[in-house]
Amino acid sequence: MTGVLFFSPDMESIQVLAAKTSMPAPEHFSYFMGMLLDTVRDTIAECAESAYESLDCTSAREMMMFNSEQELNQFITRSHSGWSLVEGRIIFNTNSHPRSQEIPSRRLISENLIYATELERIV
Repeated sequence: MTGVLFFSPDMESIQVLAAKTSMPAPEHFSYFMGMLLDTVRDTIAECAESAYESLDCTSAREMMMFNSEQELNQFITRSHSGWSLVEGRIIFNTNSHPRSQEIPSRRLISENLIYATELERIV
């Protein structure tokens, strides 16, 4: 890849990740906040994968606001098995289809059904 790309999460993502620390009534909202954080981190990860061929682990950890490299490694193992960790860098799977042609419809449907079910329980 020629040139240098800089990726910065949008303001809404940063606000969601920061809201974790100031969440009212954590006993009621922690489940939803966990799901929301996972969704935001997945979105940031997908954007980083599209923008870079590789990324150092420290930058990735900061972008996705993990507290430790271990949390980042667990996230990669759980959600992005196509990525490789080599000498402190994440090497993204370059053999995958471009993200603009790929729509994660099953994941979106599943997440929306979970949200709707949980909202129905609250209301």
